[in-house]
Amino acid sequence: MWAILIMPYPINRFRRGWKKQFSFVELRMIILLCGPPGAGKSTIARMLAKRRGATLLSTDELKRRVYSRLMREIQRRAGEELVLDGTFYRRAWREEVRKFAESRGIPLLVVLVRSSLQTSLQRDPQREKPVGERAVRIIHAEFEKPEADIVIDSEKLTPEEAVELILSAARTASCKHRPPS
Repeated sequence: MWAILIMPYPINRFRRGWKKQFSFVELRMIILLCGPPGAGKSTIARMLAKRRGATLLSTDELKRRVYSRLMREIQRRAGEELVLDGTFYRRAWREEVRKFAESRGIPLLVVLVRSSLQTSLQRDPQREKPVGERAVRIIHAEFEKPEADIVIDSEKLTPEEAVELILSAARTASCKHRPPS
């Protein structure tokens, strides 16, 4: 039985060119949070981006042609760890991100953050940028359920608990996508 010991530095630290012998590849990932307004996506996304040292891209910051502008930003930041925060209530919007990630060999973790219509309606006025009752009802009615890697019920979990679940899933997902050595 063989065991491989991986050390963060060579035994002889002073040997010339040692950095070339040891390279650590950190696989970048895209984590896409989707769900209705008021579900808690933005709160979770901010905490998650901070914990992972990732760039947060939120549809809350964009106006008009939100998803086409978001895709341009994703493409521009392709080498970065990304956390995407938006309703993504249309399957086509999520699919565009999936195709991009797949074409670049970037692992994608899709997280559905769900809440009931009643909870979303209660939370919306408390948001920094409320979308209004009509929009909340429309998005809930027209939401095309994703094939999510993880589902977070924001009525049962705190944002901190949700982040821990996502971090655990992200570790597992990044292991599955590691290139062969």
